[in-house]
Amino acid sequence: DMSDCGEVEVLECVQESGDLIVIPGGWWHQTYYLEASMSVAGQIMTRSGCELVLKHILEYSNAAHPSAEDRIHQLFQCFDRKTSDGRQRIIDNVIMDAILSRNDRPRALQLLHQLNIH
Repeated sequence: DMSDCGEVEVLECVQESGDLIVIPGGWWHQTYYLEASMSVAGQIMTRSGCELVLKHILEYSNAAHPSAEDRIHQLFQCFDRKTSDGRQRIIDNVIMDAILSRNDRPRALQLLHQLNIH
C-alpha cells in the first residue's frame, strides 16, 4: 500500500534477452516473468551502505546489542584496512544473530545450515 507515499512515478519496461536493467538503490520494484526465464541479481555492499544495512537487519530482528555494534565496528576496520580478512565472518555473525533472535532454535539452526553459516 503506497497511499501514504504521495504521488509516485511508475516506470514499466520489457527486458529482452541480453538487456541489463540497473535499479538505483532505494527504488521499489516488482518483477514479472512473461515466460520461462533465468534472472541474476546482485548487490554490492560498500562501506557507505554497510552500516545502514547491518543496523537495519539487527533492528528488524530485535538483535541490536553492544556485541553486534562491536561486530559492525570491526567490519569497518576491515574496510578501512582495505582487506577482506574477516569481513565475511563478521557479516555471517550479524546474520546469525538476526536469525537466532527471530526463530526458535531448531528453525534457526536449519536456516543457518541452508545459508552455510556456522
